[in-house]
Amino acid sequence: MSRNRFVALIVCCLLGWAAAGSTSATAAPAPNLPAGPILPQAEWPNDPNFARCELQDPDTGCTDSEQWNLYGPMDGLCKASGGAVFDQPRPDGGLPCWAQDAKDPESSSGVNMTGAWAQGNVGRDEMLVAYIEGGVNYSANGIKDGLNAVFINEGELPYPRGWDGQDLGRYDYDGNGRFDIRDYAKDPRVNPKCPVATPPFVTEEEGTTRACATDGTHNYLHEVNIGGPKTAYLSPEDLIDVFGHCKITNHRIDNCPAGARIDNDGNGYPNDVSGWNAYRNNNDPQTEDRNYGHAPGLISLIGAEANNNYGDVGVCRECRVLPVKSGAESVGKTDGWAPALTYAVDAGAKSVASVVVSYTYSSAAREAVDYATSKNVLLSFDSNDFDAMDHTDGHLYDQVFPGNSVVQDVEGKDVRTFRARSNVTSYGTHAVFSGMETTTSGSTPFQAAELGMVQSAAMNAVDSHAYPRILNPNEVRQVLMNTASPVVPQVDHPTVPKQWPGNPDSKTDDFHTNWSTQYGYGRPNIGKATKLIMDGRVPRKP
Repeated sequence: MSRNRFVALIVCCLLGWAAAGSTSATAAPAPNLPAGPILPQAEWPNDPNFARCELQDPDTGCTDSEQWNLYGPMDGLCKASGGAVFDQPRPDGGLPCWAQDAKDPESSSGVNMTGAWAQGNVGRDEMLVAYIEGGVNYSANGIKDGLNAVFINEGELPYPRGWDGQDLGRYDYDGNGRFDIRDYAKDPRVNPKCPVATPPFVTEEEGTTRACATDGTHNYLHEVNIGGPKTAYLSPEDLIDVFGHCKITNHRIDNCPAGARIDNDGNGYPNDVSGWNAYRNNNDPQTEDRNYGHAPGLISLIGAEANNNYGDVGVCRECRVLPVKSGAESVGKTDGWAPALTYAVDAGAKSVASVVVSYTYSSAAREAVDYATSKNVLLSFDSNDFDAMDHTDGHLYDQVFPGNSVVQDVEGKDVRTFRARSNVTSYGTHAVFSGMETTTSGSTPFQAAELGMVQSAAMNAVDSHAYPRILNPNEVRQVLMNTASPVVPQVDHPTVPKQWPGNPDSKTDDFHTNWSTQYGYGRPNIGKATKLIMDGRVPRKP
């Protein structure tokens, strides 16, 4: 390079830095995008944990024991303290009734999932979210609300039968438009024999299904507390136990040799009826430790059934969840984790939650991440449960969304902000968004479900001809960047103490001026993201 060219290059760089410095504090604002509708109170789900506190006294009621992290601006009025009628405006125009001293720039306590629901985006049956960890536990109470969302693979299963032992020539036996564990509720092959003088029955309770058949031949493998006592019920592992060694021909059983491994659907994983155990290289992702309660509750966090008068609402409430076991618990070697991720991709997952702390960073793990990204799979990985830059998997790969979250500054009715950074997640230069839940274990599947909701909006847009195709991971990232709400505590809540500051003078491009290592681009707004996609305004990214 000549001396003159070198000098010119230095001058240009200095001018560029000077220009950036002179405009950083007054950078162009993000585009003013429509927020979308507010969910009418009449359309709130009937799940008791969703909004039960909104109907109680704001001082003496249950305060924050509800799913405020899903709320956008909320519809309806509040009671006055000690009042009997709903005649008071909501705090700050849309916050929960009990948060009387709180403020929020969007009048929202959460990620505005309610705004997505108001536009018909409730997730999709074909949106498969894989959950990778130490194995599902069907003996844990936490799995109950998510059971009907657990993926079962029709490519490795026979048609369900009724009490008469006959099938209907279809997988959706009960005709509700979904293929799930309930379709086998009358099948004598996977249900117990009825006690003497007891007619066949099916009972659905607290998210579970149990039944008996006159000619039943299978005793259930798992019990959970249902209405109090431990009660046996029909689980996906019952299907694995009965059908997980069978040859399926034309959707019916050909034969079931003991110990057989038959790849009926040709995906490379024999008899993967409902997930995979990469740790043991077999088709049963159930954990060996029946006291292990970490994974089952987080599976329900993703896909808990809505409007079943029980428990919570899932973050991606109509999505399916694929359980994948990578090791004995939520830490492990990459020689189990890499094949777990590869299986999730090969099984058709479109979003992945990996709540696994890998002991090492390996080329095999990197290649598994590259493989997933090449298939346009959205990846949400844990970031560590410590308020530090001591990072785990979520911060090691450029293509990944690391789990991070904002929470209440204090719990209960004295809350002043819902944008306090959780000190049980990690920060750093790979931070992208600040979702919800307190720990990285919770924020990671919460985010995977959010990503599933964004892609579900794209599927809805394709169906309505508002957009030509589903999105690639960079487009999903850009949609969320354009619709996220920046978190800048020193500007939005200057009187709330002990808050990590945001970075209002950053400028990653002309429209994004609030990125920080603590909060990334801010708190996602899924209602606003859904509106952007349905309006066909997706930024095109390679």
